[in-house]
Amino acid sequence: MKKVIILLAILFAIPLMGQDKSTPLTTPTIAGVYGIDKEVETKVNSFFGEVMKGDVKNAYKILLFNSPIKADKEDKKQLIAETKRAYKYYGELSGIEFVSAEKVTDNYIRVRYLGLCENYPMRWIFTLYNSPTKGWIVTKVLFDDMTEYFFSD
Repeated sequence: MKKVIILLAILFAIPLMGQDKSTPLTTPTIAGVYGIDKEVETKVNSFFGEVMKGDVKNAYKILLFNSPIKADKEDKKQLIAETKRAYKYYGELSGIEFVSAEKVTDNYIRVRYLGLCENYPMRWIFTLYNSPTKGWIVTKVLFDDMTEYFFSD
């Protein structure tokens, strides 16, 4: 009986060994389960990965690739500044959790994430459009501390 318990303990511990704390925490894959294109998931996870490394400017460079938001230098500059300011107040981002996704059509979606920060959680909302010529582009980025709106009344 002792051997069985030890074997079970080892088997349960193996998945925990060697976990990389620097990668965002999220649902393993939302693409198949929620019908969200893998490109969207990769774009958002790459964004959060760069933010967690402290490179907010590069995070938005990745997220806004081909986006009309990137063309508006003031909008992009403001997003970067507000994100940095938020993390000074809420604390560093240590992970993310996927919350939900909405599809208006197969080509227009919104995804929501909970940002796990040191002092307070953040709500992240991304709206994306699948352009016929550019692929998935971000059309809106929202973030705030109104995480209570994730709950239904």
